[in-house]
Amino acid sequence: MTRRTLPAIIWTVMIVVICLAPASWLGSGGGGDGPSLLDRLFGAIFGPIPKDKVVHFGIFLVFGLLWHRAGVRVLVTLLGGVALAIATELGQSIPILERMTDLDDLIADVLGLFAAFVLVQLWKLRARAPDPGPTT
Repeated sequence: MTRRTLPAIIWTVMIVVICLAPASWLGSGGGGDGPSLLDRLFGAIFGPIPKDKVVHFGIFLVFGLLWHRAGVRVLVTLLGGVALAIATELGQSIPILERMTDLDDLIADVLGLFAAFVLVQLWKLRARAPDPGPTT
C-alpha cells in the first residue's frame, strides 16, 4: 500500500459508514441558510437542487480523484465507484437503518464520478500542452 492509496481507502470507508449510518445518527439536517451555490447557478435551468444531491456528487467526485491519484486506472475507478454507489443505495433499504434508497442519489454519485474523470482528462491535456514560454 502506498501513501497515495491510504487516503482513497479512508475516503471509501467514510462513504460506506456515512451512507449506511442509521437515520437517527444523522439528525434532521436543518434547513440551511438559503439556496445553495448550485441552486443559484443552475436553479433557473434545472430547478432547485437539494443539498444532499450536492453532497453525493461531491463525495463521489473526491472518491474518483483520490483513486486516480492512487494510480488506479480510470475504468476500474469508474466501475468500482458505480458499484459502491449502487451498494450503498441498496444498503439504505435495510429496514433497521430507517433510510430510503433514492435513485437521484445514485445519479448524483455517478455524475460525481464522471466529473472526476473529466477533471483528470483536462489535467492530462493541460500537462501535455506545450509551454508558451515567458510572457513579456
